Amino acid sequence: NQKDGEPCNDCYICQAITEGSLEDVIEIDAASNNGVDEIRDIRDKSTYAPSLAKHKVYIIDEVHMLSTAAFNAFLKTLEEPPEYVVFIMATTEKQKILPTILSRCQVFDFKPIPSDVIIGQLRHIAQLEEIQVEEKALELIARKADGGMRDALSVFDRIASYTDGEVSYSRTLESLNILDDDYYFRFVEHLVHNDYASTLLLLDELIMRGFDPRTIVLGLTDFLRNLLLAFDPQTLPLLHLTKETEASYNQLAQASGRGFLYQAIAKLMECLKEYRNSNAKRLLVEMTLLSLTSLAQEGSSAS
Repeated sequence: NQKDGEPCNDCYICQAITEGSLEDVIEIDAASNNGVDEIRDIRDKSTYAPSLAKHKVYIIDEVHMLSTAAFNAFLKTLEEPPEYVVFIMATTEKQKILPTILSRCQVFDFKPIPSDVIIGQLRHIAQLEEIQVEEKALELIARKADGGMRDALSVFDRIASYTDGEVSYSRTLESLNILDDDYYFRFVEHLVHNDYASTLLLLDELIMRGFDPRTIVLGLTDFLRNLLLAFDPQTLPLLHLTKETEASYNQLAQASGRGFLYQAIAKLMECLKEYRNSNAKRLLVEMTLLSLTSLAQEGSSAS
């Protein structure tokens, strides 16, 4: 390690950790090793000193998946660990971990990474690897990653490999199996103008292109949520859009009205709840969309 605690990535230990071959760093998936026997095995082996490194490090991923009995078996080791042992426990559901365990740990809460930071990192990697990228593609990847750099890098790498080093917006849409925002703009414009015929025709067009009705509803719900954020200048920056796209979103949001957007999101979420158990899934989606055209008409009449 360097003086600031960062790895040097040059010494044998750093390289061995990167390759996953250092015996003193043990990673365990608690989702598939969540019983008392596995914890007892860790407890017994942790008594042996590290072979090369200064510390023996156990990384327990998805630690919330451990059973209560396994947590209790782990408690004694956490209370009095050997001085050379470090336990790193990772979880996305901290509330499921026993308070007696949490009280004996240093807790580090990681926050979602802003989209502009993810975009900047992807752009930097693209320059290093000489990958041709479109800015809209990077924005889309960052949005779908939802604050996770690992997810963003995984998607970026998959698309770059699939397209021989070119990350275009169209290929990104295809790889992620999501629709271009232009389709959702059209949906909302049809709904706001009470054009039920064009709404149903657009739905049919997308289904014929191979998109599942539930995927369409999910995408439309997310788009309406973005419009709701775009309605207010204070929340508009949360979308991390370009200035041109911001103007388009805000214009459509104002034309739709806040009341319509709120009620439409609620109806679409209700549709998603009923979708799994419905025996007429397409009809459910069609009737939900038609109810949205009625909502817009009611809002227009009230105005």
